[in-house]
Amino acid sequence: MSDLIRLESVSHHYGGQRTLQDIDFSVADGEFVCILGPSGCGKSTLLNILAGFLSPTSGQVLLWARDDVVGHDIKVVMQNAHLFPWLTVQRNVEFGLRMRGDAKETRDARVRELLSLVGLSGVERKFPVQLSGGMQQRVAIARALAPDPSILLMDEPFGALDAQLRRRMQAELVQIRAVTGKTIIFVTHDIVESVLLADRIVVLTSAPGRIKKIVSVDLEHPRERNRAVYDWVFELEQLL
Repeated sequence: MSDLIRLESVSHHYGGQRTLQDIDFSVADGEFVCILGPSGCGKSTLLNILAGFLSPTSGQVLLWARDDVVGHDIKVVMQNAHLFPWLTVQRNVEFGLRMRGDAKETRDARVRELLSLVGLSGVERKFPVQLSGGMQQRVAIARALAPDPSILLMDEPFGALDAQLRRRMQAELVQIRAVTGKTIIFVTHDIVESVLLADRIVVLTSAPGRIKKIVSVDLEHPRERNRAVYDWVFELEQLL
């Protein structure tokens, strides 16, 4: 696999406070990478830099090995779904497609495809308030996937869900990734979650966040909460 995105000596300061220091790693096309670290280590700041919402104080982020294109082929899913409450599920999912001028038939077909993928066929006319938290997050994922971005950034997207629903969403995300082949960069502070999901885990130190180690998880999907997974969890616990 070729590198899709690369960070070179990325650092970030808020005023005089350093949040990230000399971050160097790359993500291959189709890879699932988790950013793991303690609270306050700069995980969300790093994701915002990858999304193009923040500029690094120093260093650079390259997409497809070209400068100044970060943000143009990337979509973000946050901890809260941030759906438009005045729009139906159909209108939420197709929002990006409407903005770029796709024909109605194209939009309708894409919405049907994605709602089927996330297990929500038949809810097109519902409003977000009529959906559970897990359903809203699935709609947010469908909306992010609708324009077919190269990279999906996810900032603790299941953090607000209860434990049972979180497990279900983790399993569904593995299936979505298998079907779409998307490159996913996923921020979490949950060690078990990172092992269940990732091909590689970028472990950050406490602030200012530096890369302590990059761990490749060589377990087949789907992964169960078994001895093999918890062996990896134990190894990562020693790093944090």
